[in-house]
Amino acid sequence: MKLKYCGLHSKEDVENAVRSSCDYLGFVFAKSKRQVDVADVQRWLVDFPALAQQKVALFVHELPQTIGQIVRTGQFDIVQLHGNESVADVWDIRAELSDVLIWKVIHDSEHALDVMKQFEGAVDGYIVDQKGLTAWGGTGQSFDWSRVSLYQAEGERQGLPVMIAGGVNPDNIASLVRLNPDGIDISSGIESNGRKSKAKMKLIEKEVCKHDDSNNAR
Repeated sequence: MKLKYCGLHSKEDVENAVRSSCDYLGFVFAKSKRQVDVADVQRWLVDFPALAQQKVALFVHELPQTIGQIVRTGQFDIVQLHGNESVADVWDIRAELSDVLIWKVIHDSEHALDVMKQFEGAVDGYIVDQKGLTAWGGTGQSFDWSRVSLYQAEGERQGLPVMIAGGVNPDNIASLVRLNPDGIDISSGIESNGRKSKAKMKLIEKEVCKHDDSNNAR
């Protein structure tokens, strides 16, 4: 099971995440309390030239040219589109960045599966999240996890991974890993006083590791 730590916004955040067992480092380039500048990300990572993790750049309704500039400057591996971007927007970004993976965030709703189907063939993976009233994500709110299996089934039909985000934290992650998603995306759930907590990361990783060990033993 893949693990992504998102919303890293300080040198300490980055150091804790790089030294963890997560698979992806997520950085927010959209208006947010966790918004970062690509120059800061470069500076924070200068001591880690050989990363074990892939770097994810998160955008909301950004111009393809701006996305291209940031991704190339920061040498990101994956673009995460977190707004109401269209399929046409995805292809415009692909024209700008032909060698970068694109993940589309799907906000849980009664129409979410139809939205996923619209993006078939255009993206490389999905993240299902809960949209807040005033923010596109990172709110600490979860959706009804009884729907996880539906999203996973659609991802499997398309041959693409599906990660689950929204309100995941050390207190409830055991319930989520039992549903066996392809991955879990966490931001506020690993924070203490607005910073990423090494202790909370370890608790998250313990549950993911326990799940993976159990599956491998079968």
